[in-house]
Amino acid sequence: MLTKIAKNFAKPNAHTIFWYCIVCFGLTQATASEDCTPIAETALERCFCEILAKGSGEQLPAFSEFRKNSESIQRLLLKKPARKAGVKLPDKRKAPSTATAKKLPAAESTSRDVHAISASVSPTQSPAQAEQTSQLTVSLPQRCQLNKATLSCANHKYVLQENLKLHELAANALNKNNQLRFVSRNGFATESAYLTACYQDYIKRLLSIGLGAATMPYSRFVEVHNVSPDNFEQRFSEVFELLKQERKSQAIQRRYGNAFPATISACMDLSSDLIVCDNLKQNWVYKRAKN
Repeated sequence: MLTKIAKNFAKPNAHTIFWYCIVCFGLTQATASEDCTPIAETALERCFCEILAKGSGEQLPAFSEFRKNSESIQRLLLKKPARKAGVKLPDKRKAPSTATAKKLPAAESTSRDVHAISASVSPTQSPAQAEQTSQLTVSLPQRCQLNKATLSCANHKYVLQENLKLHELAANALNKNNQLRFVSRNGFATESAYLTACYQDYIKRLLSIGLGAATMPYSRFVEVHNVSPDNFEQRFSEVFELLKQERKSQAIQRRYGNAFPATISACMDLSSDLIVCDNLKQNWVYKRAKN
């Protein structure tokens, strides 16, 4: 399940998890003319097609993108459109037992869920435009040197963050008190300052549940906000809760692929102990090591 979400928000559309979700940079939005009923295979896919037929699928992704996600994410995507169209969603299926969950391939990892929240968003900007609109403008100090999995900055060393196994998480990482709640918009002079603060929260929360290799680039994060600013926080918050549940039973890979940032110019300071790098498709998070 995690993997399906992952195949997409990295492969967030690509991220490989999300990855591959993030990776899909073509806007693929469902349209009323898209008759998917003949190829619908599950109850939720049939609901998707029924919603579409009733003209209430404006916020839904294309059918091909929708079916890549896990059942929990599909329900999240369908919830409001279904209510609007008067379509009843099928009852939830019981979650698989822990024994069964352990047999699922690691490829179906948690990362996808994170990127799934952007399943209905497809970047239409060119890389140059995306870079121009990105507002994380804090430059990385010239004293830093990039060496694949590490960054050396004066007396500090930053280490690339990977996905953690369940036993490596803090004891309270998956409990109900660990929530993703963005800061209030009030008090920020500009939209970019607000979104930067939200992105910091997003990265820190993902790291707290061991998803260091499944985060989305800042430009993608901003795009998700711009497409649906009214329920921006709610969408991230709901997906974060789903991710915590998935992490309790699903296996996850350390990384999705062997790529690293190509150059230090692709990196920027995010906070006093975090540096993020991206190529507009894949994201890398480096955390300052304790001395």
